[in-house]
Parts: sequence; structure tokens; C-alpha cells
Amino acid sequence: MSENYVSLSKEFNQTAQAIGAGEGNWQMAVAKFTLLMRHKAQTTEQKQELCAMMMNAAVNRLEKVLSGFAEMDNFTASTLEGLYGVFRPLAAPENLPYLPKNASAQLADVTLDMVRALEDYKKTPSILLETYNSVRKYYTEFSFFMLETAQTVKTAEEERSASAETQSDLTLGKTPTIKPRHGNNGKTP
Repeated sequence: MSENYVSLSKEFNQTAQAIGAGEGNWQMAVAKFTLLMRHKAQTTEQKQELCAMMMNAAVNRLEKVLSGFAEMDNFTASTLEGLYGVFRPLAAPENLPYLPKNASAQLADVTLDMVRALEDYKKTPSILLETYNSVRKYYTEFSFFMLETAQTVKTAEEERSASAETQSDLTLGKTPTIKPRHGNNGKTP
């Protein structure tokens, strides 16, 4: 039974909203996203819609973690694994062309928020030293992953922009200037 893109995208949107709220199974969200991108989305607009929804879900999930960061008194590798998991597909080469125009700026902003949260994270009596050290170490590593992800997306945006400028550089009705292959120093033969 083959389902159409419209019904599947509605289902994915619900899954993505749950992921953004810090609920649900991030692996299933990524699996749905990948399946839809590769096998169901037929148009550029559909792929852009999916990428925008995945991007919002990933950023919202990270913001939710950051909102409770100052009081983080336990470290769970699964939370961090989920964050890596929802951001990885966004920087996949096949998805880069479909990310929203402001994706790199959005990634940079949420990464800066995370760096600030890490700077402000303090050891308190309710936070075990082992937890404090793990949070600082592993979230710092994640912040560098996010920095690399933002740069990958920015590079793709710049390449798209340069490609668009090159393609729109043609003027209809204008006689092209053809340069000779062999140099004749500007002299007419």
C-alpha cells in the first residue's frame, strides 16, 4: 500500500513537533524524514518544506535542553545522542540544497546560545562533580559539532548563491563578447 506525500508529510509534521518538544523517538523522526526526502517528496517545494520542519524540530529540541541547562544535575548520553541525531541529517549533502535560506544563521544563533549556557553552567552542591565534568566536556564537544554543521550549511548557502548569480548573469538580446582563443594583442587580423 503506497501512501501519498500529503498524508505522510502530515504524519511527519506531528512527529517533528513531538521531537521539538523533547518527546517521541528521534530515530523514528529521522527515519521518516529520510524516507520522505528520498522516496516520497517529488518537488523542490516538498523537500524544502520537510527540511524546514526538521530544522525547526532540531532547533526546538536543543532550545528545550538549553532552557533547563543551568539546573542540569544529571548527564544522560541519550539526550546528547538525540541532539546529534536530529542535526546530522540537516548537514547531509543531499539535504543541503533544500534547507531554509536562514538555516546557517539559525544554527549559529542556537550554537551561540549553547556556548553561553555552557559558560554559565556552574558547579553547585546539588550537582555532582562527575555530572558537572561530563556535562561540560560532552556538550562542549557537541558545540563544536554544531559549529561545523553551521559552517557546512553556510558553505552550501554561499555556493547556491554564487551559482544563482552566475546563472542570472545572462542578458537576453545582448550580443555576446567573444574573445579569440589565440592572443593577437587586440589587433584586428
